[in-house]
Amino acid sequence: MIKKTWNQLIEKEKEDVIRYIESCHDNVFNRSRETQIRAIEGMTYGSGDQYFVFFEGDMIIGTVGVILKEVAPQGIAYINELRGTQSTELRKHLVDFAKDMCIKSGAREVKVGLLERHDEFIPQLVEGGFSYVHSLVELNKCNRELYEDAVAIDLLTLDHAEAFATIMTEAFKDSPNGATVTVEDAKKQAEENDLCGVISVDSTAVGAFELTLKDEIGWIDTLAVAPTNQNKGYGKLLFRSVQNYLWEHGAKELKMCVFDTNKIAFDLYLKHGFTRGQLLSKWYSLHPK
Repeated sequence: MIKKTWNQLIEKEKEDVIRYIESCHDNVFNRSRETQIRAIEGMTYGSGDQYFVFFEGDMIIGTVGVILKEVAPQGIAYINELRGTQSTELRKHLVDFAKDMCIKSGAREVKVGLLERHDEFIPQLVEGGFSYVHSLVELNKCNRELYEDAVAIDLLTLDHAEAFATIMTEAFKDSPNGATVTVEDAKKQAEENDLCGVISVDSTAVGAFELTLKDEIGWIDTLAVAPTNQNKGYGKLLFRSVQNYLWEHGAKELKMCVFDTNKIAFDLYLKHGFTRGQLLSKWYSLHPK
């Protein structure tokens, strides 16, 4: 078995990896090839050095991504992109390799996001000491509904980068899978024209969002309200405003996801016409001794 990081792959091997991922039929967020590659090569996976591909000869037999950027600020490391159906031994190797890398980084907690299509990894996770925490569920909305109280959204620019980064980081610092967004991260998103930005009230940014619009499906990826502005109705305002934007820019269906343990958010989304869809992923946690 040969292990390579994404950055060690030649161009043909990178193309083979994307085809391998597509063959697994687990692109639940409907990401384009370009978006997938950009994610692998971005800061999440250490610019590609923490995304690993496993080969048997020339054949790809598995992948795993390790996210260490939250170890310093929060003490949390993440494992995802687990793929490898060839054998129990392979799956155990992938889990143990990624877990050991996280522990050696100094992580006080290791979290694993396991796509629903890859339940075959559950025995290896349990054997490795991981415990189930919660599931990520998809919500859907097909009936177009425009809200009169919505406000115009501001797509991310360099001028908004600091506000966007602050809101995203502060809003999720105590959440199960919160991540630190730096100003540099935000500037990169702005330069790459990601569909993200802020909403403002009285010229002050009070909420931030990340969206995806592809094949007439609008994904509401992330919604965040600054802690100092919570419980003021801005969450509902943000939610309604991004829906209007997606409908008005060609979406025929809206999708989003929420952890099944987040009852407040779950109830809010259902009240706005979303219905429960498929289970997307299961999350496991380990606190190294």
